[in-house]
Amino acid sequence: MVILTFFGLASGFIQASSFALGGVLPGKFIGALMFGQGISGIAINVLRAICLLIIPNNSYLGAIIYFSIASVILVLSAIANLKFLQLPLVKYYMKKASE
Repeated sequence: MVILTFFGLASGFIQASSFALGGVLPGKFIGALMFGQGISGIAINVLRAICLLIIPNNSYLGAIIYFSIASVILVLSAIANLKFLQLPLVKYYMKKASE
């Protein structure tokens, strides 16, 4: 329960910071942000179902594969976030919001 509480808090901070960044950008970006969060929720559940179907008798191996793929996705998301913050459009609106 302690680990799940930690993950819940981390998820809340990440979601709040995502919407804070999206709030700086024009309104159509908030819709894209919400759509992306919905798709990611569906995709991660489909990934878990696939892991359970492929490896039904070894839940440990299925969990390792699932969390390995999820970790790769998180690393790629962090890299994409860094690239996103370097876009001229984002820099413009961040500067405009700070003024």
